[in-house]
Amino acid sequence: MPDNSTDRIRRLLKTARKSVETTSSILDRIEEEIGVLKKERYKERIQRNQAAQAICQDKKAGQKTNAPDSKDKTTPTNKTPLLTVKEAAVILRLHKISVYRLISKGGLPSCRIGKAIRIPAKALTEHIQAAHAGEGGG
Repeated sequence: MPDNSTDRIRRLLKTARKSVETTSSILDRIEEEIGVLKKERYKERIQRNQAAQAICQDKKAGQKTNAPDSKDKTTPTNKTPLLTVKEAAVILRLHKISVYRLISKGGLPSCRIGKAIRIPAKALTEHIQAAHAGEGGG
């Protein structure tokens, strides 16, 4: 009987060692995959940063000229009679929240379409002209 149980224990140990080896090799492969994924994410992040820097440089280069451009998003057009808050913020070069504050204080006319807030392009143009007139007089 002792030989039988000893053999059984040896077989169990052998099976356990194989399981440990298999688990450790799986863990090694997982760690390798994680390393590869981290490197890929890092490369993607670098590429996004480089793309963002290129866009910023293009914008800076575009700001040096005072000539109006068809791609210029800082002037309202007749094609868009109603602007979103985000579009108005881009035109005014303000943060979206600042535009919402202007609207809530009554400084900028707006209308609601469902839950959306829209700003008439004409009202935005008038607001800009009034602001310029206020600067010149003061």
